[in-house]
Amino acid sequence: MRNVNGINFASQIPENEKLVPTISQNQLLARFIYDPKNGRFSRLVRVEEPDILSAFSGEVLEDGYSYISVAGGKYRADALAYLYMTGKMPSGDLVHINGDKSDDSWVNLGEKGFFEA
Repeated sequence: MRNVNGINFASQIPENEKLVPTISQNQLLARFIYDPKNGRFSRLVRVEEPDILSAFSGEVLEDGYSYISVAGGKYRADALAYLYMTGKMPSGDLVHINGDKSDDSWVNLGEKGFFEA
């Protein structure tokens, strides 16, 4: 925790921007099904037998992005979609091609550097 002139900087970071442990693709696959066509995640819920799917998992916050809580952290859904499809977390921000930050369909997501000239 960084403390400068009596100010605790860790407490100044919004909760949804604090670093969280990195989730693996296997952990994600064990908990969710991602539909690349509509960009929605469904949580796998164990209710006796067999496993069933819950409704859409996540929430859209004031910044316009969808967030999902999983494995002890809160992640942007676009980053989880990237992890689900590629096996790795994005190295930077993702671009929502149509401008809708809550549209996490696979065709709407791109790596930022790819779209910069």
